[in-house]
Amino acid sequence: GFEYEFLSKLPLNLDIMQQIYRFLPEKGFKREGAAFVHKSGIYIDFEPGGQIEFHTLPLFAHEKERFDECLSLIKDTLTVIKNDLGIEYLAQGYIAGRKDSPLCLDSKRYINLHSRLSHSGTRGLEMMKGSASIHLHAGIKKIGDLPIILATMIKLAEMDEFKMGPDRRDIWDNTDPTRCGQPFKVRYD
Repeated sequence: GFEYEFLSKLPLNLDIMQQIYRFLPEKGFKREGAAFVHKSGIYIDFEPGGQIEFHTLPLFAHEKERFDECLSLIKDTLTVIKNDLGIEYLAQGYIAGRKDSPLCLDSKRYINLHSRLSHSGTRGLEMMKGSASIHLHAGIKKIGDLPIILATMIKLAEMDEFKMGPDRRDIWDNTDPTRCGQPFKVRYD
């Protein structure tokens, strides 16, 4: 499966988030806790800066058609949000200047994290509100597959299309050191 996050072109606030929460059920997404789920199995969650996150249930290597359907639903959903609500989401990893933007989630967890990142590290609030990423999830069916999966993920992380950009890397390295930091290094041949 995967998680695919998008940043809003302009900063959002709690009032705009409420508009989105009311809008999604009209477009086929059912509220499930803090998330919204579509009948296709695509979930939508939100990040503290109003980033929209789409994520899937497990996908298997042979399910290219299902993967394409997921991407199509994401694209269609973002288009409808832009057309109907005027909120444009962008597929980019970082937008500068969002540190002081409003916190768009009001759960105790995010209020506490916002407070902590206000004084721990130097760029945590930028991470919370101005960054987005793509996460790939790999299932481990047997322990012997772990080295192959890890080596593949390391190779992906070194590719320009997948690796963390320099702005995101700097943000990550200067966020709360108990939460973020450099990944461990693994040698592979």
